[in-house]
Amino acid sequence: PPPPPRRARAGRISGGGGPMATGEVNRSEGDAATELEACRAQDEAGRDLRRETTTELRPSRRRQSLQEMRCRLSASIGEVVNSVSASGKKKAKQDLKAWDAFATVSFPAEQSKDWQHTSGIFSRESTNYSDWCASWWTHFVTWLLPGLIGFLTATSGTLIEKVSERLNGFLFGHCGGAHMWATPDDCRAAGDWVSWSASGLADEAKDHGESSYVRGMLGYVAVAALFAGLSAELVRRFAPTARGSGIPEVKTILGGFVMAEVLEFKTLVVKVIGLALSVSSGMALGKEGPLVHVACCWANFCSKLSPRYMENEGKRREL
Repeated sequence: PPPPPRRARAGRISGGGGPMATGEVNRSEGDAATELEACRAQDEAGRDLRRETTTELRPSRRRQSLQEMRCRLSASIGEVVNSVSASGKKKAKQDLKAWDAFATVSFPAEQSKDWQHTSGIFSRESTNYSDWCASWWTHFVTWLLPGLIGFLTATSGTLIEKVSERLNGFLFGHCGGAHMWATPDDCRAAGDWVSWSASGLADEAKDHGESSYVRGMLGYVAVAALFAGLSAELVRRFAPTARGSGIPEVKTILGGFVMAEVLEFKTLVVKVIGLALSVSSGMALGKEGPLVHVACCWANFCSKLSPRYMENEGKRREL
């Protein structure tokens, strides 16, 4: 194939051998180098310009993005506040001053206090009768109080059982004549039992039918509601801390929390009477759990017999 045109021209010029041809070639090469340097300079100038422009634009874009985020956040917060205030569901902050009415027990401090009390009594010389009695009573009361608490708790349970047994008979009828407070079995044996379904007749066999069952059901419901209502009213009016089984409150007290109203004597009285009425009403509950609360009330009451237990919260919790 024929050579490229530029080579042919160069060969033709160089073949001529004249000085003009050589000068033209040198000028064309110089122009190309100059143009190449100019292009490189323009490229470097463009890079510098782009770098400066980017450097100037980045902070402004960041400022704009931060401002947009702040505006969106403030707008969302304002919408939430407006919705809450409009709906009226904004809750006031609870006041913690109510917790100042409660106190806790420091068991190490109470133990140290008991050691100082007992060591002062036992270290005395038993030369006179009063010191000997004080030392003897300090030893004896640690055995007397637990036994007394157990006896009183058992007595309370027996009283609740006997009273509820008598009152439970009123759900089905009553005993006429002189055996009003007798048990239903004893009253039936004596022939004085009058059921609610008998409509006042002594012989229940004379009145059988739909009306007798309705009267019996109404009498049962009325007496049960009366007993349950009396129990609830006693608790509400006189001792609100006697409600429930009392076991959660007892566990809280044993953990070192002071709740004086839970173990007061009026709570004990209302608890015993309310248990008798509640069990007699026929509700599905028992006296076993609440007797734990009753026992702790008796322990708090019996602790007043000894200064060692009355003035020491730790020793009182041992009872």
